[in-house]
Amino acid sequence: MIVQCISFGSHWWLREVYDRHTGALLRHRSAFMNTTGFNNHGAEHKFKHWLPGFVRINAGTWPRFNSPKELLQAKFHTDGITRFKETNRLMLRLRVPDDAEVDRYLVCISSQTEGMINFNSHWKCDGPARIFSSSYFAKVQETLLLLEYGTTVQTSLGSWRIMCKDKTSFLGLVDGR
Repeated sequence: MIVQCISFGSHWWLREVYDRHTGALLRHRSAFMNTTGFNNHGAEHKFKHWLPGFVRINAGTWPRFNSPKELLQAKFHTDGITRFKETNRLMLRLRVPDDAEVDRYLVCISSQTEGMINFNSHWKCDGPARIFSSSYFAKVQETLLLLEYGTTVQTSLGSWRIMCKDKTSFLGLVDGR
C-alpha cells in the first residue's frame, strides 16, 4: 500500500539505538516515532490515548530528513496498520517516487483546527476511514487516520475531504457549519 503524508500527530521523538561497543548512534536501527498527544502547560508530554497508535519511520530512510516537515507530501510503502505491544502501528517503510499512485492518505484531525469528531455519530461517509491513534485531554481531541481519496470525515466544524491542487494534497473543508 502507498501512503501519502498530509499531516502528523503533534508528538515526535527519536527512538535511538546505540552500538553496544562504541556507543555510536546507529541511525539505520533508530526510528522516528509520531503519535497524538498533548503538552500539559509546559509539563511533560501526556498521551491520553483512548486509542493508542504510532507512526514509525526508520531513521535510515533515504533520502534522509532532518525535520518532520520534510515528510509532508512524501509517499511511503507500508504494510498498513499492524498491532505491536497492544498499540496500533503504521510503519512507513520505503519512500516511493512522487509520481506513485496513492492508496491512502495519512492525516491528523485536531479539534482546534478541524473540529471535534463525534465517534458515536455517522462521522465518515463515501469510503473507508481508519483511525489508528486518538487522544483526548481537556476537551481537545487529536486523531490520526488513514483515508481513501473521496472519504468525507464529519466534525463539529463541517465535512472534510482530501483534495489535490498543483500536485499537493491537503485536507479541505467541503461544507462549514
